[in-house]
Amino acid sequence: MAREPFQIRPSPGFSVAAILCTIALIAASIGLGIYGPRMGQRGTRISGEPLSVLRNESVHLYEVACTTPRRDPGEAVAAAEAAISSVFGTAMELPDLSDQGCRLEGAMELMVAGHRAVWLRYSEERSRFPVMLLLVAEPHDLLHFDVLGRHLPLLPGSRIEEQLVWPDPYPLPTAGMVIRALDGSAIVFIATPPDRATELERAILPEEPEIDDEIEVVAGILELRPNDGPMYGRGPAVLQSTPSRSGPVPG
Repeated sequence: MAREPFQIRPSPGFSVAAILCTIALIAASIGLGIYGPRMGQRGTRISGEPLSVLRNESVHLYEVACTTPRRDPGEAVAAAEAAISSVFGTAMELPDLSDQGCRLEGAMELMVAGHRAVWLRYSEERSRFPVMLLLVAEPHDLLHFDVLGRHLPLLPGSRIEEQLVWPDPYPLPTAGMVIRALDGSAIVFIATPPDRATELERAILPEEPEIDDEIEVVAGILELRPNDGPMYGRGPAVLQSTPSRSGPVPG
């Protein structure tokens, strides 16, 4: 009698396909738990101005700073202190950049992106181009996008960095811009060369913003459409984003 061909029979209760399906289901559940709530918020609009409005108006104001006549330092300090007191009360002091070789030579109160703000212009010993600071009150309704396309407010601890490039024939060199959100305010730094803005930020705000391990990476500053192309300010600057980490964001 012919023998039956050799066959591999799985052990009772053991199935490779079942195990693989179980692993796939577990991975899918974990992914849905992490990204489901975040993707569910994608495209949901919340009220507020896009952060690009603040960015674009800051660029325009830097161009103004480059052409504004210098004021007497004593008059500039008095004007700056009066403007800061009017906008912030006692919640903020006049930034002192004297140790960085900068001297205050211009100040005014104004509205930027729908927010009260104080514009400060400093001259610098090592450059013929000015340093500009913009102190913005209550900026937390300004919105940006994260990498998942969610609208996020500019929360305390957020930090965004970009480069400003002026094409020919504009005689301005590449500058750096840092936007740093604080509790109840934000400070915009613009200076040249690009890393100078970061140096001045650290001189005034030496502590790095607290970063949570679960915080998303911010893909620069975007309009209210996450897939827009390069952004332009009021002036001629072309803005080149440097991805930065945001401060606390909704889970």
